[in-house]
Amino acid sequence: MLDLYHINRDLMVMQGFIQSANSRLAEKREELDRLEKALTDLKENKQSFSDQKDVCLDPKFTLQTLNGKNANQLDDLKKGDVQASFVGIANEQISQAESDLSTQVTVIKGEIGSIESNISTFESKRNQLTIQRQEVLNQS
Repeated sequence: MLDLYHINRDLMVMQGFIQSANSRLAEKREELDRLEKALTDLKENKQSFSDQKDVCLDPKFTLQTLNGKNANQLDDLKKGDVQASFVGIANEQISQAESDLSTQVTVIKGEIGSIESNISTFESKRNQLTIQRQEVLNQS
């Protein structure tokens, strides 16, 4: 059986664990909020980027501006490099960033669940110690 000194010491230690875990939990929740906002912003920016496809791939040139060989070279460039780069940005780079952010959101949610589980365990242990302390006090 534990004496009052040891029970009080263990209670203080447990309270420290709980406070530390609550602090980590708050930090992780803030991090999750930032990641979720970044993911939402990225999705909106991806849509805005896609909405600009016509502007990027079909600049308005008139026959007076370019004709003949220059016009053909511009068409080849638009149909080749520019279109491939534009599609690559939206379909590969932005999508990869979305995937990376989503993965990180999942990781942080897992960490939050683990911290919440630890807090629950610490609180249960603290409650047990509180009951033990009361029993020792009642015996005195």
